[in-house]
Amino acid sequence: MSENLEDTPRIPPTRRPPRGGLTALVALLALSVFVILTGAIGWFLAPAPRVVVATRTPLARFTPGTGNPVPTPVLSPSATLPPQIPSPIPTVTPSPRTHEVQTGDTLVSIAAEYRVSYESLKEMNRIDDPNRIFVGQKLILPPSAPTPMPGSREHVVQEGETLFIIAIKYDVSVDDILKANGETDPDMIFAGQKLIIPPVRGTATTSPD
Repeated sequence: MSENLEDTPRIPPTRRPPRGGLTALVALLALSVFVILTGAIGWFLAPAPRVVVATRTPLARFTPGTGNPVPTPVLSPSATLPPQIPSPIPTVTPSPRTHEVQTGDTLVSIAAEYRVSYESLKEMNRIDDPNRIFVGQKLILPPSAPTPMPGSREHVVQEGETLFIIAIKYDVSVDDILKANGETDPDMIFAGQKLIIPPVRGTATTSPD
């Protein structure tokens, strides 16, 4: 009996892995799973990538002599330039001529001196009584008589002369003398006054002897 037991082959005992190695393996597997899950969750929660659209800048135009490129403006087809309104030309109003009344002046003498109409001088200065002017008063002068025509002459009024006598002397009409001197009243002349005598119509005249 003892011999039979000795002849029976022996089965070697099974070796169990140490407990510490199994624990490390489980921990490694758990860490791998955690890393994989964390990456997947982060990928789903990550914001979408930002898309940058490149814009096209206007071409640069090089101006010779400056050294710096000047951008060329790009106008849309519907763009229109505003109309240019010309600036108004300022008008210059000339100042009216004036005369300061001196001792011995009268409206008639002032009108004769500046070759203006006596009536216009009265109306422009709103004078009702021509005898009521005073020294130092400034009178506004109306426009002068027209420029004498070629061939006109000058006559100094003498004591006792009238426009009718002067007109007969020079063979012209009273109206022509009045127009040439800017007057309207034939009675408003005085001795020493200088009158423009227009030429005779249609003929060449010379001053009388």
